[in-house]
Amino acid sequence: MSIPETTQANHHYAYKKGYRMAMDGKPMSHMPSVIKHDPEMRAYFQQGWDQLHEEMAAANEVEAKPPWRSRFAWFLMMLLAGIGTATLMINQMNENKAEQQHRIDQSLFQTNETPSPESNPVSLKTPTASQESAQKLPETPSEKIAFIDQSLSLIDENTPVTEEKPNNALKLDAESIPPENQLISPEESAENKPNEEAEAALTLLSEQQRLDLAASQQEKQPTQTTHALEKIQPSNIDIKAAQFTVGIANHEPTTALPEVVPKYIRKLYFFTQIANAKGQTVYHRWIYQNQIMATVPLKISSPLYRTWSSKRLTSAWKGQWYVEVLDQHKNVIDRHSFRYIE
Repeated sequence: MSIPETTQANHHYAYKKGYRMAMDGKPMSHMPSVIKHDPEMRAYFQQGWDQLHEEMAAANEVEAKPPWRSRFAWFLMMLLAGIGTATLMINQMNENKAEQQHRIDQSLFQTNETPSPESNPVSLKTPTASQESAQKLPETPSEKIAFIDQSLSLIDENTPVTEEKPNNALKLDAESIPPENQLISPEESAENKPNEEAEAALTLLSEQQRLDLAASQQEKQPTQTTHALEKIQPSNIDIKAAQFTVGIANHEPTTALPEVVPKYIRKLYFFTQIANAKGQTVYHRWIYQNQIMATVPLKISSPLYRTWSSKRLTSAWKGQWYVEVLDQHKNVIDRHSFRYIE
């Protein structure tokens, strides 16, 4: 605070009073009445008030400007950090280049030590016509199935039958030898080749073709018993209706099928309407090539009862089928047939 040049004490008092009231944040309306009624004292009061506000504005302006020392310090720190980062990057690049050059030199050294093909000739064998034909995979589904059947037969023929012989000499356990150290003889690799070809051919088939192939293989297996068609016996049970169909809706067949069933139908229903068999159990017996494929018991709970059974079919089961209706004593009382064709 700078005191104005005056010799009167009341003027000094008014100046200091205005300065202090401005410092305390009081408004000018709180001016003392002595100063308010004297124009000269009021002028000095205003000078003190304005002096404080000018000093505060100058101080705020100085504080708003950052000092040059702090700016210089930040600039210096950023410069040093940049130099350090660049140095690390350059060192890393030099190390990578040195490592790459070392690898190149090592590979060139190994190449120079590798013997030439002329000093160690290798005999090349060209595949014969039979091998080329064996490596050719089938294309059509029928060829695929035939190829798989042939491969499976080769597996059965090439499977060796080993006979254990006593040996008192010291034997090595195969499990104690690591897999990478076990040797495979040429005979074993030749025996495994048909298995690999069969597995490769199986991957070419669709899911439905695999099911058909499995059913075909099961069909080729010898069965222990065969079933001959029995004579139809007279019975009090009356078969009012019997029909092959592709589905059942509201206890009635949806689409009636003739005696010839195409192969695209994979599930066949046999619908029957039976009278005079309340409380008994009748059976539907499905027969294919003198083999009983399924026997389905059906409980009759009313004097006139509609019931049915179903059978899933595959393209391997082509031919003549029979479905027999049996009474509770397994006597044949009715028989119907259909032919499953391509």
